Amino acid sequence: MKKKLTAIISLLIAVVMSFALIACDNGDNGDNGNSAPPVLSSAIAKLKSADGYKGGIKFLASTEKHKNAVDFDGAIEKRGSKFKATAGEGETAKSYIVDMATGYMYTQGVDGYYFNQFTPAGTFDYAQYMLGVLLENADGKTLDDLFEYDGDTRTATYAFDGAAQANAYLAPIISAYKNNSNAVTLINNYLKLASPDPTRPYTLDGVLDMAVTFVASQPDATLGTMIQAASAYGIDVYGLLEKSGVLAKFGITLDAATKQKIEARKVAEFVTALNEVAAEIKDNPPSVQDVPALFDRLFINEVTVTDLRASLNSIKNMIVAVLTLQEVKPLVDKYLGDGMVPAYLRELYAVITNGVEIDKLDLTVSVKFDGNNDIVGIAASGNFAHDYKGDATGYYVLSDNNYKFDVELDISEYLTAPSTFDMTFAENAGAANITSVISLVYGNYGNEVSVYFETGGKEIVPTISAETPYMSYDAQTTSFKFDMRAVKEAYAEEIQLGTFDGFNGIATFGENQTVMIFVNIMPETPQGLIKMLGGLLDRIPSAPEQGGNIPDNIQP
Repeated sequence: MKKKLTAIISLLIAVVMSFALIACDNGDNGDNGNSAPPVLSSAIAKLKSADGYKGGIKFLASTEKHKNAVDFDGAIEKRGSKFKATAGEGETAKSYIVDMATGYMYTQGVDGYYFNQFTPAGTFDYAQYMLGVLLENADGKTLDDLFEYDGDTRTATYAFDGAAQANAYLAPIISAYKNNSNAVTLINNYLKLASPDPTRPYTLDGVLDMAVTFVASQPDATLGTMIQAASAYGIDVYGLLEKSGVLAKFGITLDAATKQKIEARKVAEFVTALNEVAAEIKDNPPSVQDVPALFDRLFINEVTVTDLRASLNSIKNMIVAVLTLQEVKPLVDKYLGDGMVPAYLRELYAVITNGVEIDKLDLTVSVKFDGNNDIVGIAASGNFAHDYKGDATGYYVLSDNNYKFDVELDISEYLTAPSTFDMTFAENAGAANITSVISLVYGNYGNEVSVYFETGGKEIVPTISAETPYMSYDAQTTSFKFDMRAVKEAYAEEIQLGTFDGFNGIATFGENQTVMIFVNIMPETPQGLIKMLGGLLDRIPSAPEQGGNIPDNIQP
């Protein structure tokens, strides 16, 4: 439970503090009235750029089973990237220091400070960046637009109530499972939710008609352009094929030459070949040994395009027919209910099969200003509750209920060029207690990536593994440094395949103490982040084993 609470708390802190640190500087026009955007933007820009500040902080977190999971009331001080929170007075006072740049937390013990990396380096910066992207893209609004300013109380407030929206998106899959509807019904219900005009909802048939018209109007478009378009939405076509293992089991290799041929294939040629192959195998299923030849026909062999629109309509009708026959319940049971899926998907399965509704999904953030338009207070609160009543054994979220948090930060003084915090480390607090350090990077991270390694004031002389020669250690800054040019050479294959999402280094010191340094390359778009967090690619069913006909191996 302690690890779970730590993870939840660190995420909440990252999101809440990111709200306070996003800069949307439109300039200071000195408007002290009810004009929210310039007041909020200028004040947040100043808060972000401030060397430091002092104030008080209250943080309460609770659940139905843990009424006082976290209860902290004390003083807070920011100096550079570090925040220090102190509770109590005199000899009973206890301090915590969090470095928002490195992700380390320093906890005061009776004999000095102990430390550990409680969240990856760069988490707060990335949360701030991604939150800014989400806010800027929310119905075309900026951060200033989302906050409602009250000139009488000099407070800007953002309030979000997402329970109804969450239930609206859960309802179609819950209904489809309960009634064992077909896939077309499920898709149409989600398309209806996505329709800008509810009186004229999108339908699968209508969307496919638009796709037919679009593709038919561009007969010279290639599969390469389609693959690039999918990549822009976070869909890695080659990655899907490789993770599924389908092509490998059929003896098909996606090497550079094959990819080049696939990408050069005109969509019109592919559609014509697909229509021909589909017609041939409809009543005469191919064997596994036939697949390489069929692959060549689809993507490589020469084909004569006759009536592109007719071929497209034939494929469209085939898709609708297949989806009409496909029931939703067996799909959900197989791919979410097999017990081997990640924990969050097991909980999603429980939500779907039990018809769970979200009772509360609230977030409120308020920012208070003084007469000079400087921020003097930030408050945030959130509440999540559900109506699940079944067996919660093995679940993380559904095992408890009524998750709440309240944070209040009062700023009493802004600091200029403050000194760093003094910390005396405990004798047995040191690098030997750390086995791994993680860092997050995104965007243009240059030719060198540096990862700070806390040593507790002790000198270490690490030996870099021969497996990771692109990493070095800087004793002056106690940081591991990665030469990105050498990293890219070492990971050339992953880069070529489009699967390069991070790298690592290995070092040893002390009495055979090994530490892993992980660097994760984070997506720059919300779509990419969802794809990364979902991990759904790992759930693609494997290809049929060698031998037999393909239909004999296909699962529902």
